Amino acid sequence: MDAVSGKRVFADLARSFHERDPTESIRLLGEERTLAAIDERLALTEAANARVSRVSAAHAGWPAPLSDLEWPIPYLVALVWDWSAGDIERLRKRLDPPGPVGARLDLEVPRMRGLSERLENAAALKPSEIHRLLGGIPESMLLSASVLAGAAARQRILRFVDDWRNVAIVTNGQHLKGLGLEPGPAFGAIQRRLLAARLDGEVHDLESELGAGSSRIRRPPQPLIEPDLGCRDSLPDTGPVAILRALQPRFLLIPLTCAERQERSASACLQIDR
Repeated sequence: MDAVSGKRVFADLARSFHERDPTESIRLLGEERTLAAIDERLALTEAANARVSRVSAAHAGWPAPLSDLEWPIPYLVALVWDWSAGDIERLRKRLDPPGPVGARLDLEVPRMRGLSERLENAAALKPSEIHRLLGGIPESMLLSASVLAGAAARQRILRFVDDWRNVAIVTNGQHLKGLGLEPGPAFGAIQRRLLAARLDGEVHDLESELGAGSSRIRRPPQPLIEPDLGCRDSLPDTGPVAILRALQPRFLLIPLTCAERQERSASACLQIDR
């Protein structure tokens, strides 16, 4: 079947997927051998029929709407969920779907299967770890995996969709400035850590967030200049002082030069404790 026919089959499938229950239309396409002309495995087996039906039910109650372009993706994923990456790529080339749809099939199906296996088999995962794994996953793939993955993975994916992806911190840039930080990459690092703490229940409000944020900032240790021996410039360059200056072990209390004193005093800046 040529590329034009492949596009026609994809168009027929896309129309079917927009129906309230697409399984009947897909079954008819299977009986007409339209799907088999593209790939024999597209015949609607009992397992594939069950997957498509579950996707359809989940789609009806999904909390976030899918665009018209994304709409067919969960159903296509249901048909090829157990295919190899090579077989999915060959099907994509035969159907020649629009770019984003083909990319989801080629790249996202193997990736989502891998994530689903990790979510299924990991004994313990913090909410922040699940958020890091699933954040940025396309909506259509989340819907697919929430139906097609194992029971434990499905539960974690749905918890992310319903709860964890909507969690946000209260702390903003102005609050971080109040802690003495200058705007820059450090803001993002602290905010990501605060979001993880919020997800994991370690902080609950602005006050606890600021306390956690402050704990991630430290000042550099002050130099050991006690007791005050004065500036080294004024001390003789012979005797015990000269010996100490030559050895300079870090644990010894060595007088600083006047220039060193000024430099140490000026370097009391805040640093992020990564």
